[in-house]
Amino acid sequence: MAFVRIIEETTFQSDVFRDGNEWAVIINIGYDDELPLNYSLVVGLSPMAGGDLEYYFYMVEADSANDREEIYWCAQRVARLVPAEDRVIVLGSLLTATKALLDNARPERFDMVTRDANPPEKALVKYHLIGSVFEACGYNVNVADPWHGKRIWWMERQGAAGR
Repeated sequence: MAFVRIIEETTFQSDVFRDGNEWAVIINIGYDDELPLNYSLVVGLSPMAGGDLEYYFYMVEADSANDREEIYWCAQRVARLVPAEDRVIVLGSLLTATKALLDNARPERFDMVTRDANPPEKALVKYHLIGSVFEACGYNVNVADPWHGKRIWWMERQGAAGR
């Protein structure tokens, strides 16, 4: 099987969805040229217990022949599927989708947690890039101590602290 990227560095189609406090941006990023598989990037904000929101992102593999979906949270699994030159463009789309998500949802506060425990520094680069987007969108990025090996951040809209 071979992944075929359909997005370009500066051009892609995205859809923004909202259901109550749940927000998601979905980008169709590619397909398999041998199997009936399509790949999408999902970036969103989801309510957690207590009312806070959690920022998340993942890749979905949709198998139209078997009517099933598989979610890829782990960067290592994505790396085995998507070639390096395409991952750079997918990362750019992730960052752009993150900005679109925040421009639409405009949350006062939200959290972000790594899915994998004890991620290597190389894996944290994308989180630092995402943090830069948060800052560019007007959020203070705060870092908590790791918890069970997971890295944790919380973002607050600048000027929103103490409200």
